[in-house]
Amino acid sequence: MVERDWWQESEIGAMRLTCVPAQHFSGRTLGRRNRTLWSGWTFRSPHHTVFFAGDTALHPEFGTIAKRCGPFDLAIMPIGAYEPRWFMGSVHMNPEDCMKAFVQLAAAQNGRRLIMAAAHWGTFKLTDEPMDEPPAKMRDQWREAGRDANDLWIMRHGETRGIG
Repeated sequence: MVERDWWQESEIGAMRLTCVPAQHFSGRTLGRRNRTLWSGWTFRSPHHTVFFAGDTALHPEFGTIAKRCGPFDLAIMPIGAYEPRWFMGSVHMNPEDCMKAFVQLAAAQNGRRLIMAAAHWGTFKLTDEPMDEPPAKMRDQWREAGRDANDLWIMRHGETRGIG
């Protein structure tokens, strides 16, 4: 196992991985609450660059991540497990928060297309929102922002897609 702090990098063959900020509590064992960082990751190969936000709330570093590690071909962003907001808002994004984070990422793209794949929804009933609400609300947010419907991937469980 190799541990990384935010902004530290590793390489696996031609793939460069960067540990990037995320916002969530940590604590896998008793007495160790918030003693480790939560993170997302960027993956840069000779052909594509992917941002995986991880399990996170909205935080102020999305623009910095895009500037330091982008531009990206694909951003994998969490959209679920967000109700009630008073409890879940500090650890999970709702679709509105996700759209705000995506806008920050897209601002650093210099006109380059950015696809978003929705994650962190619909597998287990963890929180109070209906299981089918996150994708419906995300599609609404996407449409209201005037984004191309083809650039939002909300996949069925087990579905795969390739980056063109």
